[in-house]
Amino acid sequence: MKIKKIASFVSAAIMAAMPYSVMTGTYETASLTAFADELSGDCYYAVVDDHVEITGCSANASDVKIPESIEGLPVTVIGDYAFDAASITSVTIPDSVRKIGNWSFTLCENLKSITIPDSIESKGISAFEMCSSLSEVNFPDHMVEIDAHAFEYTPWLTAQRQKGDFVVVNG
Repeated sequence: MKIKKIASFVSAAIMAAMPYSVMTGTYETASLTAFADELSGDCYYAVVDDHVEITGCSANASDVKIPESIEGLPVTVIGDYAFDAASITSVTIPDSVRKIGNWSFTLCENLKSITIPDSIESKGISAFEMCSSLSEVNFPDHMVEIDAHAFEYTPWLTAQRQKGDFVVVNG
């Protein structure tokens, strides 16, 4: 399905990460139907078929509370690059979210702690990489798929490595 509308906040880097179809000369994605031009609280979002994906945050956002639903649809995904290099200090992720995308919180230098809700099934590549203040990570009780470099270059990972000789990182 082709992207029908792209809001001005979508960066060239995000477009570069999308598959490009040589046949049609368009960027394509599995089911993305529209990007919203408006905020819900501090969050930009996209309506994707039967759910909502968080795509960014306002420049002055600090303590972000991701809503459980927007426009009557559940928020189930924090998209790729959604909070990349944002100045947020904390984020509350609701139980409706199932996936944290690739590079979604990379370079959030002020982010100090994160609680991963029980609903999360996967976290993308480098999701929290280079969050230089991230010292506390609370995981759900069940196994979560964590892709490569999810917590690389964070104080939290450094502390985990200091706790013992055996730390499983990246599989």
